[in-house]
Amino acid sequence: MGRNTILRICKFGFILMLLSLMLGSLPVIAQEQSQESTVVESNIAVAESPTIEKPVLYSSPPALTVEQRLQLDWADANTNLSPILDKTTVGDVAGPVPGTESSFVEMSPNSGSPLAPGDPNIYISTQFGSIIPGGNKSNVMSSSTDGKGLKMFFTGNYFAANSVDKGHTWKYVNSYEDFPEFCCSQISLYDESRNIYLWLRMGFPDANGENVFKLSVDVNDPFNTSYWTYTFAPTGVNVSWTNQFWDSPHMQMGADYLYVSWNMFNQSGIWVRTVILRFPLDALAAGSGFSYNYYTNTDWFTFIPVSGAQHTMYFASNWDATGGAPFDSVGIWRWHEDATGLTYWTKTVPAWTTTGRGSIHCGSPNWLARGDMRLLTGARYEINSDGIAEPRQTGKTVLGWWWNVAEGSGFTYPYINGAAFYEDTMELLPGYLGRPYVYGSWCFAYPSFTPNDRGDLGGVFNYSTGPNYQIPIVAYTIADDFWHAPPGWSVYDAVISGAGPSDAQWGNYNTVRNYQSGSTWIAGTHYIPDTNNCSNCAVPLWIAFGRERDAADFRYSCQIFGACIPQVYRP
Repeated sequence: MGRNTILRICKFGFILMLLSLMLGSLPVIAQEQSQESTVVESNIAVAESPTIEKPVLYSSPPALTVEQRLQLDWADANTNLSPILDKTTVGDVAGPVPGTESSFVEMSPNSGSPLAPGDPNIYISTQFGSIIPGGNKSNVMSSSTDGKGLKMFFTGNYFAANSVDKGHTWKYVNSYEDFPEFCCSQISLYDESRNIYLWLRMGFPDANGENVFKLSVDVNDPFNTSYWTYTFAPTGVNVSWTNQFWDSPHMQMGADYLYVSWNMFNQSGIWVRTVILRFPLDALAAGSGFSYNYYTNTDWFTFIPVSGAQHTMYFASNWDATGGAPFDSVGIWRWHEDATGLTYWTKTVPAWTTTGRGSIHCGSPNWLARGDMRLLTGARYEINSDGIAEPRQTGKTVLGWWWNVAEGSGFTYPYINGAAFYEDTMELLPGYLGRPYVYGSWCFAYPSFTPNDRGDLGGVFNYSTGPNYQIPIVAYTIADDFWHAPPGWSVYDAVISGAGPSDAQWGNYNTVRNYQSGSTWIAGTHYIPDTNNCSNCAVPLWIAFGRERDAADFRYSCQIFGACIPQVYRP
């Protein structure tokens, strides 16, 4: 056999090997197509090195100046915007399933007897009514919190506070001190694996309709001594994003990346895109500059990343802005942390009533007038069931998202709608488990859900009852082996407001976090302590809660501070 013949055989063999490898990849492509998925690509941008900041701590929030108050008043009217709805409800909207109403659960009587292991318990409830200056109070609080051990950070539209004694006492950081154009939304988050606190703040748009947001990072301390701050302008991400501003932030973590999502609007207040940014946590912890990926979409409004993600992040939108009716689909994106590309699905879910701002009604004044149907929260968790519809399957992970919906179509009152999908197949859970809504004979709104280390769900939300329905109550819930897979949900009161918002405003969000990757939760929310309806009068509320069986996971500091031996809050 000649040398040329041998070379031809080798080349032919090499081609066959390449074809084999290519053909071997076809089943993966076919599988993706059978799940009706699409692969999309992200873009790349660069973050400059941060600046170093040193906070000044105060015993109470610094009083706002006239200019700062005017900026915040502007923000109440001109942020948390939404696209113009050109959809009308057409066809059947899915009503509630009988027997899936949420249940108000009476807590154990305050008789001094020990709680049972499954009893819900508020370990600490810090109500800030007498601390917050009058000019700093808002009925649009947008509360957020996180922390570990004795150290906590807690933010709202008009304040930022840290605690080094597990939420018993607080000091305050001036959000304007290093950010004069700060206007409103803030988010706090803690990365336990790197021991860093993360603090996001949104800025006020300038005369060109452009703003920036700042992301601050502190190692070990919740902005107590010094920290570094990154600044992100729209044109710093993409040079074509001129005369545009960031609005309505959300922030969650995977194992190695931080995910920050925004809606973006032009100078006229018209929505132009939704964007999610992925920042490397190692670089943030080191205080270095870095390159990062981002993904944008002009068909879907509001991205919500899930809490409880690991090396793969999932985020979703329920607001298809491309036209058509009714609203009956959820877009889901999967972003592996070792990849730049994303996989995307559009999934059909039970239809719900089209809900724009001003279309939800509860009470007079109407505390839900500001709400709309954008996604508010998402979680990666495991279901528990009573065995009738779907037994618990260890390791069978679920992706769930929730949002506000107006009354109508069998729902007498506004409710919290939901959609839940199996992570491994991206299929909607069977029956009512695939629609884990929160509804009943009350008005429900503004949910936040997150899993604990067991995959159980903890959540906070607001509701109001008759006869007038205008007083928002702070409630919490737990879905676990004591209270099986929702719906319906258990409803436990945390704090009952004394009055309602006379300015017909509430929100924009509550926040619940898993406390230091354990079995309990902490939450930031707000309430009205006054007895007369009022405007800009709500105050922050910080709570820690869980089952009595898990109280020891939270209470190890009680021997130091003595405030929760036994601190049991029973409304």
